[in-house]
Amino acid sequence: RSLCAKIVVVNTPPGAPTLSGPVTGTTGAIQTFAVRASDPEGHQIQYGIDWDNDSVADEWMPALPSGTTGNPTHVWATPGSVTLRAVAMDSGGLVSPWSNPWTITISGPISGICGAAQGWPTTPPPTIGLCTSGNPTAVTPGNASSPHSWSCLGSSGGADVACSAPYQEPLPIVDFKINGSDGPVTI
Repeated sequence: RSLCAKIVVVNTPPGAPTLSGPVTGTTGAIQTFAVRASDPEGHQIQYGIDWDNDSVADEWMPALPSGTTGNPTHVWATPGSVTLRAVAMDSGGLVSPWSNPWTITISGPISGICGAAQGWPTTPPPTIGLCTSGNPTAVTPGNASSPHSWSCLGSSGGADVACSAPYQEPLPIVDFKINGSDGPVTI
């Protein structure tokens, strides 16, 4: 007697990966994400990343053991809100469903811009209207030979800018009497 057996090897696709990462970033900076999935048979998994939400994996990572987190990175050149997704493929070529979408908002550099106080003659150092954009530094008080000065600092790679307002000599105060009154009079 002989015994014949048919062995069927079943391969099922990995589960949908989980995707996480930063929700904000800046242009030109590396953004790192985490993607993880498991394969029911324990096959190695490759993660595909759809960086532009068009349902096509734009980049495939090298194979990793099932359940291992992959850390894909990406750099965006332009600001905006971007939605990405991930998919997992086992060593048998079966592909998981897509992950839930992940959205990151990329901001561009912010350059400092002098505000309304720029160029406005004043005796005391200005305290308002220093910067339209960026963060103001402390104002260096001016005098008869130099203006009040400060900077508007850029962020995320944006440029800093130097600002100034002319120092205005205070008006003279003259003390004199009119019909017997006594007190300062501003001229």
